[in-house]
Amino acid sequence: MYAAGKSSPQKSASIKFLAKVRDAKVMAFSSVEVLQEILHRYHAIKRLTEGFMVFESFLALPIKFFDVTLEDVKFAKDFLEDSLSALSSRDSLHLAVMRRKKIKKIVTYDQGFLGVPHLTVLLPHQV
Repeated sequence: MYAAGKSSPQKSASIKFLAKVRDAKVMAFSSVEVLQEILHRYHAIKRLTEGFMVFESFLALPIKFFDVTLEDVKFAKDFLEDSLSALSSRDSLHLAVMRRKKIKKIVTYDQGFLGVPHLTVLLPHQV
């Protein structure tokens, strides 16, 4: 959403990172939850038509999309219950999918992931 959003310090690096994904210079994974987040955000700001374009653009990238399972949701709930982490419920769900798929790196500006053990957090310009 930084790449598609208003001018910000994160925009340029996000665009460059997604170009690397598009050009298959970086192998990327995501979950279908990210697609839902795009719809949720653009619906909330009443810019759904633009949100549909962002959704389709993200979906068109050569990204392997993982489903979210009931076990992922249960893990996210348990993580929130047992943790003093700064992760949101949605980010806990991303973490659950990553855990199930044994993914140990994330590219994000979300500072909440910094405190998660055994997870490497990279900013887009670091990739």
